[in-house]
Amino acid sequence: VEELADSAGISIPMLRAWESAIGLPSHERYRPSDAEDARLLARLVAYLPGSEVDALVRPFRADGQALQRIAMAHLELVYRNFIQPLRAAGGNDVAVAIALAEAAHALLPLAGPLVGTAYRRIMEHLLSTELVAQATRGAVDRMDLAVAFVDVVGYTSLSARIDPEGLDEVIDAFETRCYTVAGLNERIQLVKFLGDAAMYISTDAVALARAMLDVTEYAEHDSPLAGAPMRAGLAFGECLVRQGDYFGPPVNLAARLTDRARAGTVLAQPDLAETLEGHFALRRLPPIHLRGLGHLRPVAVRRTDGG
Repeated sequence: VEELADSAGISIPMLRAWESAIGLPSHERYRPSDAEDARLLARLVAYLPGSEVDALVRPFRADGQALQRIAMAHLELVYRNFIQPLRAAGGNDVAVAIALAEAAHALLPLAGPLVGTAYRRIMEHLLSTELVAQATRGAVDRMDLAVAFVDVVGYTSLSARIDPEGLDEVIDAFETRCYTVAGLNERIQLVKFLGDAAMYISTDAVALARAMLDVTEYAEHDSPLAGAPMRAGLAFGECLVRQGDYFGPPVNLAARLTDRARAGTVLAQPDLAETLEGHFALRRLPPIHLRGLGHLRPVAVRRTDGG
């Protein structure tokens, strides 16, 4: 490790911290290809002079978590397309090991560049959004944002009633709808999925409310979502931005409102009524108690055409 760090021009603590942050075990022996990785890391550190190890480790951890999921998703693709058919045909462990090696040899040169291309295009898109523009106007780690959650109603009971393959179809259809709605409006961002729920943010509460109405619309009878209605909650306020995720009172409030919403409905915090007025049909509901947040009167948000 000393030779690698010296040749790359990077400190051993930084190299170790990077490996740990992205979920790799520390090595005493390195391959020649690892030297280029270390040089790339050294160039990044040089571009950010004065940055301490801890400050750089935070985004590395986010990288590691995201890349672990990407790698597992790619392995699942290999499993479905190569390993399952091989096992079904009677292939033994040796045959499976050979098939994995061949798939890795063929796919790694393709997957890496495609991930890099996706990153470049996502970065270019984000740089043109109001979200990034607003972050440059104040404290970059705190922003006033609209936050929404949407989830599948009764997912726990649904998972007990249908087989895993049917459940996979429901989740796939739910994620597809969430991505589709996010792609229709550049002012909203799909942050993440949490099992049967999705989290969105936006600088525009009206745009986010409209997106939640789109997501929660009842599905056609032949869709896997036909028997899995959705609901959403919407809030607005100052959020802490950290490693591409968002924290704070509006996040908690949006999640609690989602838990209390009925199937096919969108609930918003009372303070958003004035912002949403004129864009939607609003109805103030009786006061409800939200765990950890006290009592409030949420607003049910509907389309003005009664849809």
